Amino acid sequence: MWIRLPWPLRCPSPFKEGVESFAPPFTAVAAQVWPRQGVPLIAEPPIITTRDEASVTVARGAPKTLFCSASGTPQPHVRWFKDEAVATEGLQTDGSFLIARADLSDAGEYTCEASNEAGTDRYTVRVHVLRRWSRSSDRAIKRRLSRQ
Repeated sequence: MWIRLPWPLRCPSPFKEGVESFAPPFTAVAAQVWPRQGVPLIAEPPIITTRDEASVTVARGAPKTLFCSASGTPQPHVRWFKDEAVATEGLQTDGSFLIARADLSDAGEYTCEASNEAGTDRYTVRVHVLRRWSRSSDRAIKRRLSRQ
């Protein structure tokens, strides 16, 4: 998209001393332009480029990494939420979120939020944690089902 700047872009002419040429006052911009100390800052809102499926399953006790990376200008800041509360314990430097040893309490909705001055993008992944089955628990379940 092209946006017309409200001021002319003045460039000194390399051919005649003291003569200025006027370039068309247009600039290519993805989102918004903010002047900062006389220099326009071009900002692009975040777009999440790496994400997990909408629903993932992990076995109890196993690790699970939830992926999230985003592009944008300036570089977006990534935060994770679990069931709408800020989650910081598993946040990795690359923006991913690590569940080191999945427990039943880790099940829920995880939301990755990428934000910068130009906007916010987010996605939510539902994490399911499976109980580990042993032969004894499997037999107990079968006995309960046979009594019904």
